[in-house]
Amino acid sequence: MPHPIRSLLKPRLDWLLVALPVVVGLELLRPEAHTWIFFTACAAIVPLAGWLGRATELLAERTGEGIGGMAEAPARVDP
Repeated sequence: MPHPIRSLLKPRLDWLLVALPVVVGLELLRPEAHTWIFFTACAAIVPLAGWLGRATELLAERTGEGIGGMAEAPARVDP
């Protein structure tokens, strides 16, 4: 079992999830603050993208290389 202090000191980006309610609050209370909303939303999306990447990797481990690769590849629409 990992030591609790070490797990707290491990560098993670999940603390950026604090930006999610801040974005919602800014949008509701200060909709004219476009720059602040934009940069706060950019900070909030970083851990969400990491979670999505881990989820697709776990999916690839369970379903196999073919389906996992399709889940990790971006959707492509031919014009």
